[in-house]
This record gives sequence, C-alpha cells and structure tokens, in this order.
Amino acid sequence: MKYSVIAKAYKSLVKLSGEKFTLKISYDIYKLIKCFQPHIDFEVEQINALFDKYNVHPDENGKINFEDAEKSKEFMNDYDEKMKDLLDLDVEIEPPKINIPLTEDLMLTPVDVEALEPFINFV
Repeated sequence: MKYSVIAKAYKSLVKLSGEKFTLKISYDIYKLIKCFQPHIDFEVEQINALFDKYNVHPDENGKINFEDAEKSKEFMNDYDEKMKDLLDLDVEIEPPKINIPLTEDLMLTPVDVEALEPFINFV
C-alpha cells in the first residue's frame, strides 16, 4: 500500500475519532490510528529534518518566513521532492478493517468517506 493512501486517510480518521461510537467501534478506530501512527511520525521526522536543514520553523500560524527568496525556493523544491518520495513509499501494514453502520449519526464529507473506504466498511 502506498503511504499516500495512509496519509490521506489519517486526516479523516482523526476527524472521525472525535465522534462518539460504541466501545467496539471506538476501540477499532483507536487500533487503526495506532497502526498508522509510526508512518505519520516518520513523515513528521522527515519534515522536521528539512526545517533543521534550512534552519527555519513554522510560526504559531504555520507560516514559514525566509530571509531571502532563494532560500525559500530551495526549501520548497526540497520539500516537494521529499513529499513526493514519502507519498510514493510502499508501506507494508495490515490495518484492521472496521465496520461502521450507515445508521451512525455522523457528519462526514464525501472526501472523508473516499479516504476512509480502504479501511472502513460502511455497512
């Protein structure tokens, strides 16, 4: 499985984890997040290494301020290349497949449903 599938689903999964479910479904969601977490942590480490390399860090609003345009361009090129490589990584995991009844009172976007579909059976 490509890391891009995990990264896409993780955002929606975190959103889903804020909802209230039965204990079984909540535990299954927790297990799925736990399965993804080492891979998400690896991405964060790679991005932080880039910040360190260029001696820049996002401010409280997530914005990165560069002293010159050339450094900004170099960073963005490295960042784009790093993300492309990360998202294209083959990840060997066997995440549990979760069943969530369609009768659950959830508010998810179609984008969330698409991202979660490889890992959740909406039944």
